Amino acid sequence: MNKEQNQLEQSHLTKEKTKTFIAEIDQIPLSIKIQTLINRYNETALHLFAEPRKEFIWKWLKSGVEQTMLDCVDQELKEKTSELIQESIAVVVFIDDIVDQMQEERFLTDALAIVGNGEEEQKNVLSKQTDSFKKDYLVLIKDAWNDLTLELRNLPRFMDFKPDLKEAYGELWKAFWQALDLKTFAKHQGTDLLHLGDEDTIGKVEKRLSYNMHIVIGNMIMLMGSSKFEKIELKSALEFFLYDQVAGNLENDWHTFPIELKQGDFASALILYAIDKGYITAEEIEQIAAHPENYNGLQKLIKTVREKCEDYIRDKRLRLLEMRAKIGREIKSFDAGEAIRRSFAAHKNMHEQLGNFIALLK
Repeated sequence: MNKEQNQLEQSHLTKEKTKTFIAEIDQIPLSIKIQTLINRYNETALHLFAEPRKEFIWKWLKSGVEQTMLDCVDQELKEKTSELIQESIAVVVFIDDIVDQMQEERFLTDALAIVGNGEEEQKNVLSKQTDSFKKDYLVLIKDAWNDLTLELRNLPRFMDFKPDLKEAYGELWKAFWQALDLKTFAKHQGTDLLHLGDEDTIGKVEKRLSYNMHIVIGNMIMLMGSSKFEKIELKSALEFFLYDQVAGNLENDWHTFPIELKQGDFASALILYAIDKGYITAEEIEQIAAHPENYNGLQKLIKTVREKCEDYIRDKRLRLLEMRAKIGREIKSFDAGEAIRRSFAAHKNMHEQLGNFIALLK
């Protein structure tokens, strides 16, 4: 078999594997609450965004939550905990769509006021919104957020971990401002926060990752559903979760690099690293994002940048694994080794298939 035939066969196998993956995800049922929430999102987002999220994504996220559920979560609370994590992710995605697809400062201000304040301020924000479609979308965010915060109080360890969860959400809300202007975001964050050498602190990692904290937040919600977790281990657990977040973002950035390049996503670690090393310029990325269909040699550029970044990605994966394993040895309340294995497998499989799924749609 020659090289061209082999490539064609591999391409066919990838497409078949991806189709099987899509079919399996499509069979995953969403709970009544989450399905209702997503139906409302579809109705309202249709009037605001060019590309509302497909239902496949929500089912894919549920699969990821269930695959990475910590073994310390009380058995009778696993289903409820999973649903709350999905609801939390949904709120984040709803706001993220404003940043990614509209980039409107006033609309983002209103959305963050909804999740950052009490009922009176929420009413005040809604009363000032004159666009009916935007108002409906803000009501969606309000309803999801208020339900989430109310339901979290029913978890047995809510009060134990409430301050840390609040801080994680606070970092996330602040980071949406950084992401609103992607150029500013790239300059502000800087590639110095991407290099995980011995001198790096967990604080630097946290700053780089505050834009996408859903894994950390999800794990915090899991701890709220655990009567077994020892609070004395919380500092180590948070560090462990943060490195899991890095790993998840890294896999996502690697496998979805082509689509992020076409979207001009300066928040991608891979894109920041490629700019830092001179493999691609910010101006080139802006040109691609403006007219990807007219950019000559785009596929060749994608292939070249990925090849040049491959060693960096591989080394960083190994470094992350070492750091998580080291921190995990300090944790006794849940099986850190098993958590590493499950999250690594989930990140790799899910993001790889998501990358293939995106390619299949083109």
